[in-house]
Formats: sequence, C-alpha cells, structure tokens
Amino acid sequence: MQNNNDAFLTIDFKRFIYQLKRNLVLIVAVTLACTAIGYLVSTYLIKPVYSASAQMLVTNRKDEQQITTGISQSDITASSSLVDTYAIILKSDDILEKIINNLNLPYGTETLSSMISVNSVNSTQIMRITVHNGDANEALEICREIVRMAPTAIIEAFDAGTVSTISSARTNGRPVSPSKRKYTELGGIIGLLGCILLIALREITNDKFKLAEDVKFNLDMSVLSVIPEEEGKGSQGKNSRRKKQSSRSKGRKKSKLPERHLNVISEKSSFGYVEAFKELRTNMKYLLQEHGRGHVVMITSSIPGEGKSNVSVNLALTLAQDSKKVILIDCDLRKGTLHRYLNVPPTSPGLSSILTKEAPLSECIYRLSYGFHFIPVGALPDNPSELIGSRLMSRLLSELSKNYDYIICDTAPVNAVADTSVLCRFVDGILFIVSYNMVTKNTAIAAKERLEGNNANILGSVLNRYNAKEIGDSQSKYYTYYNYNNYGYGEEQKS
Repeated sequence: MQNNNDAFLTIDFKRFIYQLKRNLVLIVAVTLACTAIGYLVSTYLIKPVYSASAQMLVTNRKDEQQITTGISQSDITASSSLVDTYAIILKSDDILEKIINNLNLPYGTETLSSMISVNSVNSTQIMRITVHNGDANEALEICREIVRMAPTAIIEAFDAGTVSTISSARTNGRPVSPSKRKYTELGGIIGLLGCILLIALREITNDKFKLAEDVKFNLDMSVLSVIPEEEGKGSQGKNSRRKKQSSRSKGRKKSKLPERHLNVISEKSSFGYVEAFKELRTNMKYLLQEHGRGHVVMITSSIPGEGKSNVSVNLALTLAQDSKKVILIDCDLRKGTLHRYLNVPPTSPGLSSILTKEAPLSECIYRLSYGFHFIPVGALPDNPSELIGSRLMSRLLSELSKNYDYIICDTAPVNAVADTSVLCRFVDGILFIVSYNMVTKNTAIAAKERLEGNNANILGSVLNRYNAKEIGDSQSKYYTYYNYNNYGYGEEQKS
C-alpha cells in the first residue's frame, strides 16, 4: 500500500487550477479589497515623511593656489573618502545640539541624528545631505542649518579640506514615505497570494477521495467504475443526508419514513450514469469468470451514507438487463432499509427469518419489477453477527448459487460493525464503495485492512457520486459522458 502521508502532501494541479477559476470572483474581490486597504493604510494610518536635501562640493585642500593647478584623480578619490569623515563630524552631538538650540527643536540629538543622512554621490566629490522629517518645513530648516554650519564645523574639526555649497537646501513638498503606490500594490499582492495559498492549502489538506487516482494511490486498489453524481429526483446530496440525520434524531416514528430515494436506472437517467454501471458490470464479470456460475458478490463501504445500497440495486438491475438471473439480499441485519426503497412491506419475512428458521426461503424471495429477485432484511434480530456468520448463512448462499447467476449482498459498512468482516468468508468477491469527497483516506484504509485481515477477496473499488464538473476534470471520460447526454447521444442510446 502507498504511504498515505505522501498522498496527504500532494496536490492535483489540474484540480487546483480549476478551483482557482471556480473562486475567481472571490479572489478578485479579496485582491481589490486588500488593494484598497493598502491605499487607505498608506493614506490615513501611516504618518507621511518629507525630505529636504542639499549638495556640497568636497575638497581635500584649502590652498587656492593648489586648486588652480588642477585636480588629479587621487584628489577626487581622497575627497570622496572624506565624505564619511565629514558625515561623522556633521552628526556629532556638539553640532546637533547647536542645530537643536538654533532652531528650537523639540527633540534630542539621537532623534535628530536618525533624520540626517550624509553620503557621496556616485563616489564623486559631491556630498549629499538629506533630512527626513514629518514636517516638510522643519526638514528644510534643518537641512539649511546643516549647510550653513558645515564649512566652519569641518574646518574646526578637521583641517584637511573644506566644503562649498553647489545646491542649496530644497524640498518638493511631497512626502517620500509612505509610497501609496507601493502600499497599494503590496496590499493587492498579499490579497492575491493569500487567496491562492489558502486554496492550495485546502487542496493539500483535503483528506478525502475526489479522483479515481486518489483511490488507486491510497488504497492500492483498482477502480472498476466511477459512478457520476446523478442530479434530480432521488439525488442523495448533502441536504438529503442532513434531513436523514435530523429525522433520526426526532424519534423512532420519524425513522420509519423514507429518508432518501435510490437513483434507480430508468429512461430518465443520464447516459453517463447508465454507462458507469455497465462498465462496473463488465469489469466484475471479467474478474469473476473463473468462479463459474452462481457468483456471490458483497457490496460494502467504510462508513454509512456512501451509496452502497444504490450501487447494489443498480448493479442487480444492470445484470438483469444482461439476461442474468440475479437476486439481491439485504444483509444489513442492524439497519437494513432496502425494503423501503423497493416497495416491499416492512413486516415481510426476510433474511433474518431464514436464518432463524421462522420462514422458508421460498416465502422470503420477492420478484421486483426491475427484473431481479430480492430478499429483504426481515425483522432485526438481537444477534446479527452470529446469524450472518452462521452455517445457515453459508448454506443459504450455496443454495442460491445453484439457481442464480449472481447473488448481490448489500451489507453494513465495514467500520461500523463486525458483520461485514464475518460475511466476507462466504462470498466470491467484494466491491468496495468509496464516495466522492466524503470518506477520509485513513478511514477507507482502515476498512480495507479490516477486510484483508479476514482474507477477503476484494475485486476492486467503485468511486461513487463522482462530480467531474465540480473539480474541473474536463478530460475525464465521465465528464465526456455528461456532454454526450447534453448533445443527445444518450437519447439515441436509449432508443
């Protein structure tokens, strides 16, 4: 079996791209909202910062006669290196205290020093002095004061050169920070990437089956058919399952009412839905051909609600349409409900009646209009596991194998009770139903291991209620089935 941890950390990029397209409106809305937030933050929440700057020429000698003789490259290099020295001088505490006193500034030397930057322009003799402040006028005044004090302060502290103003202090009156454009773009980028990451995280951490490849990889089991979601009357979606749970919680009387309907194949069924069961029939017949006549097939799932009963009925119907003699048995001796959907009276004798010898086999078999025979569950017994694993059950299946081509056993979920694990000893093969986007991978793996622990012959799996449109699997043949039906090919097939 494949390592489930590896599967858990993978992502199907085709499905991921589809999810991005599916959530495009949300992604655009969030991106625009974050863009607006970035703009509003830069406009109203962050205090603007203004700058004022001036440029001064640095020379490394004061002698006027030496200047007139020409400036060599070594002089330029030396002057450029003096900028760092001048920066320390101009940002010294003594100079800064004089500026604070002269301008009557309301802060100390440390704060003022953080506002001032002095650097060389492209490694030339030009020194740029820049002041950043929340007030444009104050920044300009500080810059002017530095330019005014610079020549005297440098000569007094370092008698090896001087500076002269080539560009007086000025400001354009527009804030240099925050950049509204950058904050706006950053907000949009954060919103866009946030949406993409959340969608990717949701796909990566989704521990449920959505593709046939998921089933093959995680369960190391072949997929005999993928049953598409059949919309319309009788569709067992999330809403119907919620109604089912709600009706059960209201009391025993409510639980006796039909809680859902089976999607039994009919003339109104979609082309893809019908073809999926035909494919299941073909694959199952191929796998069971070595067993001769009278194949006993058990249909089960990991948990309740995965649609195994629906698969059981439609598989029996499809086999009957292939001129096979088929009998369907409701082997769920705890919560068997097939009689409700197949219009068999709830008080009718059934499997439990046979196993307790309360009624003969002939009185428990019902011929349905669908073309196959049916044995309901009968009265729910107190000892279901013992009955389902008894010699009488084995004899019953052997007896039916003499008169029928296929015996379909609809059983309880594997992880719910032990009955299914007991019954698997008497059958020729098991079809393992996996419902689309419902059962977790660990749960299905546990169910499979439980069956294998009882030496069960698992023929393969069936991915049920597959929704190709929902996950964007446009290349899937099951998605193509939908298109065939839309263009009328399904109608030709039915006629």
